[in-house]
Order: sequence, then structure tokens, then C-alpha cells
Amino acid sequence: MAISAIARDITEQINAERLLAKAEEARKKEIHHRIKNNLQVISSLLDLQAEKFRSRGSAEDLEVLNAFRESQDRVMSIAFIHKELHEGRGTDKLNFSPYLKRLVENLFQTYKLGNLDISLNLDVEENIFFDTDIAVPLGMIINELVSNSLKYAFPDKRTGEIQIKLFSEEAISEPDTRGELFKKKVKDIP
Repeated sequence: MAISAIARDITEQINAERLLAKAEEARKKEIHHRIKNNLQVISSLLDLQAEKFRSRGSAEDLEVLNAFRESQDRVMSIAFIHKELHEGRGTDKLNFSPYLKRLVENLFQTYKLGNLDISLNLDVEENIFFDTDIAVPLGMIINELVSNSLKYAFPDKRTGEIQIKLFSEEAISEPDTRGELFKKKVKDIP
């Protein structure tokens, strides 16, 4: 009886694959970092341009200033996403929960200056992950909803609350198919 065995050392191949994976993760983080920095530069440029209209005080100039501020908010909502991705796990998935909290708190700081009686009720499930194709548009939608709520839902310095809820809900669309639905609810309570 003859026995034949062949052994091959694949240590080098495994080490090379690990190095490639680390290099890819570093490349993705660097891309997100650069995008975030570029978006912050754009936001700063918008702020510099808005400075030309701040001292004038006419109604038209106030409209221009508001347009600049809204553009800055939109740019910063995307920058926050890339900041989270850069600081994250090295994947293209964004933990949307901390991002949403940071975004809304930033909007409150920006718009709440004239009205201190608007409160925020944020009920966000932890560890909800979205890829950038979902996170960016969802972040923009939430940015618009919260901005508009802070600007228009509480005229004459009325008190109120803005509620934001984000949670997963198990959904059964077919008897054997299960998936997750994500619901977002923003509600103004004057």
C-alpha cells in the first residue's frame, strides 16, 4: 500500500491577502476623509460668501443668507456621513444612529438661536446600519425636515417639541421571507 501526501505552505498567500485587505480599508478611510474635508471647505466658502450679505440687513439679503445657510446645512449633512464612515469600521456601512444624533444636534444649534423653547425628543434605535446609497439621501431628507420644522413650525417664538424616531421593524411580506423595514418619523408638536 502506498500513501502519497502533498503539503503546501500558504502562509505567504494568507499574509498577502491580509495586507491587501488592510490597504483597501486604509484607502476607503482616506477617501472618506478627503471627501469630508472637501465638503467642509465648500461649507467654509459658502460662509465666506454669505459674509458679504450679513451687514446689509435688507430683506433680499436675508433671503440670500438663508439660502447660504441651507446650502451649508446640506453640505454638512453629507460631510457628517463621510466623517462617520472615516471613523467607522472601515466598511461602506454607516451606523446611522450616531450620525442622526450629530446631524440633528447641529441643526438645533444652527436654527434654534431665536427660540430656546423648542425641545428635541430623539428616539433612535442603536446600531442601525445603512450603506451610503441610503444614508446620504435619508440624511438629506431628515436635514430638510428638521430645518423646515425649526424655521416654520414654531412662528412667533412658540414653544414646542420636535420628535424623531428611527427604529427597525420586522416585516413579513411573504410567509417564508423576513426582512427589516426602517421607519423614520419626524413630528412637530407645537
